[in-house]
Amino acid sequence: MPRSLRVKNKIREFKPKYKLRDGQSAASEWILDNPKADKLFLHFPTGYGKTLAFLVTYLGLCNTNRVNRALIVVPSSEQFSSYIRDLENDCSEKLRVRLTGVCQANELYSIKDCQSGKAEVFITTYQALLSPTSFELVRGMMSLGHNWLLALDEVHRTSDINKWGEQVKNLPYEFCLGLTATPDRSDRVSLPIIGSPDIAITLKEALEEVAIRPVRTHVRT
Repeated sequence: MPRSLRVKNKIREFKPKYKLRDGQSAASEWILDNPKADKLFLHFPTGYGKTLAFLVTYLGLCNTNRVNRALIVVPSSEQFSSYIRDLENDCSEKLRVRLTGVCQANELYSIKDCQSGKAEVFITTYQALLSPTSFELVRGMMSLGHNWLLALDEVHRTSDINKWGEQVKNLPYEFCLGLTATPDRSDRVSLPIIGSPDIAITLKEALEEVAIRPVRTHVRT
């Protein structure tokens, strides 16, 4: 269960410049409605806005004094770069609040930035966590007294037959956020870390909401 923070977080009230999508709003409300929960699983279509969903979840947990740091685990270096680029922009431009900083998790300077408060959101890849050196750096940083949100992008990759899943289960955290756009499949193995989706937006719902663009195909004749 989540521990009480030694120092209460400063409330950061976010006022979006535009209407949050239904799934993003639902995630924000879910955090308030489930104060004792320690995990949330979001299933949104590709392009729906998972970065913003992470932010409203993280800020909601911060504002209720359940976490004060976040680690995001992504599948690839390309997505790593995308999160670094999008997080601060989405936070300041779309939510009108600021993060103290975003940086790579598995570096020696990460611990210093975490402890000094220079950064509050850290990012790494599943592959990096398979390296014993990188894993111990990340686990060491997460064991220094802060309360952590562990956000797993493409959480279906942490299935119970996957080494990545074994690694992330060994990280210390207070709350786990799972994100995926992968459709349900009958052959999908279980996800012991996160369970079943708590909030799911179908492709049809996203299209009706005009949250994503319809796929256009061209047929040659």
